[in-house]
Amino acid sequence: MKNACKIFFLCGIIVFMAFSCEKNDNDSIPVEFKLRVLNEQGIENKTFNEGENIIFSFLVINKSTETIFVENFFPNEDFFRVYQYMADNDSINHGIPYESVILVGSFNILVQDTLKIEYPWNNADIDPYEYPILSGEKENPRLSRGDYITYFTQTFKIGNIQTEEKYFEFNFTIN
Repeated sequence: MKNACKIFFLCGIIVFMAFSCEKNDNDSIPVEFKLRVLNEQGIENKTFNEGENIIFSFLVINKSTETIFVENFFPNEDFFRVYQYMADNDSINHGIPYESVILVGSFNILVQDTLKIEYPWNNADIDPYEYPILSGEKENPRLSRGDYITYFTQTFKIGNIQTEEKYFEFNFTIN
C-alpha cells in the first residue's frame, strides 16, 4: 500500500510539473511586440508638425531560432484608433486610418525577422502594395494641434501557445 501511495504521489508531482512547464513556455515566447508612430521618413517620433502625415506601425519581432506562425488577430476595432485628449479630461475619438483588413489564417515570421503592419493616417494617395495588410482610401480628418493617444489590447496565438492579453499604447503630440 505504501508503494502505491508513493507512485500516486510521484505521478501527481510529474503532472504538476508538466502543467508548470507549459505556463513557463507561455511566459517565455521569444517574440517582441511594439506599437509605434512614425514620421513621413519612417522614423519613430512622439512629436509631429501640424499637417505632417503620420504612419501607425505595429511590429511582431521573432527573436527565436525558428520560424513562427502568429494566428491572424484581426478584426480588432481599436487597432490604430486615435483619440485626442481634451482639457476637461475627456477625449475625442478620431477613428482608424484604414477601411478594411486583409484576412489571412496566420502570419509566417521567419527566424530573426519582423512582421510590420503599418498604415498612414492620410492615405488617399498611397501605394496599396506598400501596405499589404490594411487597406482603403479612407479620408480622415486632419489632426489639429494637441495631444493624442492610440492604444489597444490583444491576445496572440503563436503556434500552439496562447498569450495573455497584452496592452499597447503610444502617446504623441501634434504642434
